[in-house]
Amino acid sequence: MQLLQLEIARMLEQHNDRIRGHDEVNLDLGRGAVVYVRHNKTLWVGRVELIGTYLRDMSMWRWWWYGGDRPVTRSPLNAVYAAGQSHGVRMLTSAQPTVRDEREAVLLANVCAALAKARGVHLAQSGDRMTFYALYDPRKPSALSEPEITPLPATEGESTVVHHDSLIPVGEPLSPVTTTRQPIMSMPPSTFGPLPPVHLPPLKTPRIENAPLPPAAESPLREPERALVMPLAKLAITAVVTHLTSGFQQALVTLDLQVQENRRARFYVVIVASDMDGNLVAVPTPQGIMEAARDLIAEDARQGNGRWRRLTARLRNQPTGISVRVEVVA
Repeated sequence: MQLLQLEIARMLEQHNDRIRGHDEVNLDLGRGAVVYVRHNKTLWVGRVELIGTYLRDMSMWRWWWYGGDRPVTRSPLNAVYAAGQSHGVRMLTSAQPTVRDEREAVLLANVCAALAKARGVHLAQSGDRMTFYALYDPRKPSALSEPEITPLPATEGESTVVHHDSLIPVGEPLSPVTTTRQPIMSMPPSTFGPLPPVHLPPLKTPRIENAPLPPAAESPLREPERALVMPLAKLAITAVVTHLTSGFQQALVTLDLQVQENRRARFYVVIVASDMDGNLVAVPTPQGIMEAARDLIAEDARQGNGRWRRLTARLRNQPTGISVRVEVVA
């Protein structure tokens, strides 16, 4: 414990020296960065990783992995959870630890930052909410750039669009690498950026699968049940953050369906994402996503939904999690 206290003191002292005299702090969660400024000149730029949020009015602490039963994000803060497990410190592994006051919240954040080898802690306050971020040096740019693709314009005549929105609350910034049991929460439709519907790139053979379908339903078209869509969405998120390790802004998952006369379905899945610089990148489609798409198509038809030919899932990385907006087109 004494060694940890010394490590915390050294970390805080070095960080204070690094930003001494700053008169402005700019936190950019979209890019996962914080900039300390003095007299309009940059003192230091750091990468931020969410530690947790303390809610004063409820004396409640929420970890960066809030919403699951364990961390599922690729984060250096996972070392905190591992330390709690190995040393039997329940406060570091409990989903909602008891934090009595602001002083204890600050202490907990400092402990976590030291365990995760951070260079400092940044506190952002808004009303009764105190949000703590661990600070790291920015990632070095990769020598290999991802290939860019240009999205094609939307097909003419698309109609009968229905959609629903969901939020996967897994923290900020978000980088899920495995699936987990997580609650799905409703949210109003989000305003998405300039990421139009994307068709299959002509230079790459699509992943095509065949699946038997029940007879076509005569009921009107509606969005598939959320429970059917979210396994596909979560696997797509995993594919995106695994491929874009520096983070992403938005992604588009397109599932095109062609039903043949013998009631067998040919379908393919395309995933395109925008990286933190706004470049569009083609994301490989794992076999697990094809299986999830097949199950979605078959079960949605069995539930009596009208026959659709395209499903799109727009994924947007937000401070509170990843929003998922689903649309189907007849």
